[in-house]
Amino acid sequence: MSDLADRKDLLSQLFVVLLIGLAYQEMIRPVRDWVRAYGVTYSVLVLTAAFFLTSLRFFIGAQLHLVDESITRPRSPIWIMDFMVIAFEMILFIFLGGLTSVNANANAHYDFLEILILILAVDILWVVAQFVLGLLSSKMSRADIPWKWATINLASLLLLGVIYLLGLSPFSTLGLSIIFAVSALAFIFDVFVVDYFNVVKDPKTPLEIV
Repeated sequence: MSDLADRKDLLSQLFVVLLIGLAYQEMIRPVRDWVRAYGVTYSVLVLTAAFFLTSLRFFIGAQLHLVDESITRPRSPIWIMDFMVIAFEMILFIFLGGLTSVNANANAHYDFLEILILILAVDILWVVAQFVLGLLSSKMSRADIPWKWATINLASLLLLGVIYLLGLSPFSTLGLSIIFAVSALAFIFDVFVVDYFNVVKDPKTPLEIV
């Protein structure tokens, strides 16, 4: 690996870790205040779990993607574009972390569900942009485009949309249950089934769903 690639790896790791750390710091205050006032309730458990599962799968994917040798090659504009998009997503997680209690959402212009949907939408658009830019320029062409990530996030977005379709409050029991179920399923499919970088499964023995 070249010195330039090493520097890119170090920069991405430090910056992404810093941003996700800030997101978790933002999460602590609303959760702490809610638990002190009302105890451990279903709503705070679900919002915290949804934040944790979603941020964790994005963090794992971001860290491994940004050190992938296929995008860290010299004189390639791909890495900087991906780094900027991922940094933006991590910043959105900072806002999401601050909305992990019902009280925190009460006076928020955009609530937890809306920020979560925005994160998923940004990631879908990023994957589509990879494909389009690859068609327009050979310098932006990639050996592999993470369509499975886009599929998981699109399915999540559509399932979360059921909350609005049914006219539910995101913070009703059913609304919260949908948020948790979608977040948990997305985490399982992303980390254990798709597992782009073979962190969990053996690349020679792909995981099968019976």
